[in-house]
Amino acid sequence: MASVMAFTRAAPARTLASRRALLALTRLHPPTTLPGVFSRTAHTAFASGRSLTHATLPRRGVVAAASSSTPLADAPAAATALAADVAVPISRRLAARNGLKDVRALLNTAVEDTVWPARVDAAIGALGDETGKARVLVYGDARSAVSDLVTALLEDPLSSDEHRRAVLFNRHDTGGREGLWEVSFGQQTRVTSPSELELPVPWLQESHASLVELVESASHTFISVSNNFHSATHLLLLTDSLRLLSPPTLRSLVRAFASKPNTHLLVDTTPAPNVTPESVQAQLDREFDRLLDPHSPRPQVHFVAPPRGVRAINELREAFGHAEPSPTAVETFQSEFIASRISSLRSRVLPPSLSQPQERLAAALSARVNAALFTARSALNACASACASAATDADKLRSRLNAFNAHGESDAAALARSVVGPEGAEATVQAALADGRKVVESRFRRLAWWKLPWRVDDIAAEAEAAVLRGFGADLERKLTYDAGRLVSLRNDLHERTRELLGALSGTPFHSAVLLNTLARQESLTPTPTHTNLTLAIVERRAQLTAAGGPTDALQLAAQRVLLSSYVLAGSSGATAYLAFMTGYADGAVAAGAASLLGVWAVRRVQRGWERARRKFWTDWDRAARGLGWDLKDAVDRSVSDAVLAQPRTARDGLEEIVGRRQDEIRRNMAEVERISEKLRVIEGAS
Repeated sequence: MASVMAFTRAAPARTLASRRALLALTRLHPPTTLPGVFSRTAHTAFASGRSLTHATLPRRGVVAAASSSTPLADAPAAATALAADVAVPISRRLAARNGLKDVRALLNTAVEDTVWPARVDAAIGALGDETGKARVLVYGDARSAVSDLVTALLEDPLSSDEHRRAVLFNRHDTGGREGLWEVSFGQQTRVTSPSELELPVPWLQESHASLVELVESASHTFISVSNNFHSATHLLLLTDSLRLLSPPTLRSLVRAFASKPNTHLLVDTTPAPNVTPESVQAQLDREFDRLLDPHSPRPQVHFVAPPRGVRAINELREAFGHAEPSPTAVETFQSEFIASRISSLRSRVLPPSLSQPQERLAAALSARVNAALFTARSALNACASACASAATDADKLRSRLNAFNAHGESDAAALARSVVGPEGAEATVQAALADGRKVVESRFRRLAWWKLPWRVDDIAAEAEAAVLRGFGADLERKLTYDAGRLVSLRNDLHERTRELLGALSGTPFHSAVLLNTLARQESLTPTPTHTNLTLAIVERRAQLTAAGGPTDALQLAAQRVLLSSYVLAGSSGATAYLAFMTGYADGAVAAGAASLLGVWAVRRVQRGWERARRKFWTDWDRAARGLGWDLKDAVDRSVSDAVLAQPRTARDGLEEIVGRRQDEIRRNMAEVERISEKLRVIEGAS
């Protein structure tokens, strides 16, 4: 706060210097009505610590002014102008330059190619110099009279400088730079490079301009031609009355640059002198309607005859070569040159000829600002188109991800249903174990209760063999086949995932991190085998046959029942014998009692064995229910971990990338709207 107060106290002492700096800053342009001026109110808000929001142009416009080619010797004085009680206007050139810088920053994130960044950089560089020239570009293909048009515009028929004439007429002998020649004003005629000339052409000096001749050739591309068009302030596109807009490159250029300021379409009437300008204009209007948007500006159309102009100049020079030129030659020159409309073209199309140097600089600078604003607007439109295309690509990829996910999930769900059955895993297990139960029961029939005395030691082995044969044997074979189907589906989904990711190579949705994650996941996830599904059967079967398990319990119960029956039968016989011997009972009663107790012992064996078998089947049913749960869990785990793991990881990763991309597109579109509004204000300023 102390530094701010010191700055405020020192402000009046530097006010005069700051005003001088600002006058130097805007010496070519009077203050405009552009928003973004700074006054005492702004400084007060800044000094008090409150945030300051400007309507359209940011504060860096003034900073850019201080760092441009405008001489500002005292930077603190320029900064102190914020505290002065005078508004600080931003020149249109600096405002356009700042707008271009905003567009350039947006291009870094919105556009992938390097064409538009190079064009915007060139436009920023062109506005960095206040003394730069206007650039008049004359374009035509090899079949047009573009060479005659440039010659007629630059030639002085009254000049006696043969060297100047030779350089102008033979300029194409230097080769040029890909069909391009640039002519600037010079006090002396000279060739500065194979594609650059200096000629003493008065109107080039008076309009502070250079003229560029661009002849289309096979080596040209639309991009290379467009680069030259963007750097020009005045565009003259030459065609003839027979072809009009039929050349493909010309049609593309008219579509792209029709709205650029100072764009003109020149129609050479020499090939068809009998065609009226009205009919040609009507035909061009129809072609413009088909080629351009309804609200797009149309280029101005001018009719010229460059060959007649060059012929008139040559005839006049030939007449002046004689000792006494005839008046008829002068009249012929005048009529032919006027008929060529070259003079009218100079006055109506080319930059104005001004006598005052500052007026020339101001006019040239205004034309360069307009050309730069067109480049900024075109680049911004390219950003908007790129954002719209990127949004479409993101939506398409999201739809493709949804279809990819739905396809994979439905295939996996269908396979899981086929494994566990339409009624669920428990029902499938119960149905599969029904046949196994019959196998065990048939084995138990061989272990009838009356066979226990001599088969009691074989019960555990017999029961274990029956369980191994009957508990889930058929289901185990089915699950082995289903495991192969899981592997096949897994391989198919992995192949689809690789195809999906491969199609995104070279796009903003490509992610090396996601590819590494998937590769690591695939290396750590083993291929599913039949044990993934059959392990539940093996474990539940082992529970039935384990030591101390149901099969051992069955044998132990049989031994216990049999032993108790033996004891009961022996004790009943001994009791009956003792009763008979002691006379307590006669022989018939003792024998009957012994028989009754024997029957009871047999019945006890039968009931004990039945009870042991019911206990075994209870354990069997409990193991079957557990197997149903285990099977459902094993199928779900196999599908989730082995089959769908990689597709789901790819889907989640791509959805995250698409989400980030859509957020970036929304930010870029908001920036496009902001910069568009700024350019609209600058374009409307005078």
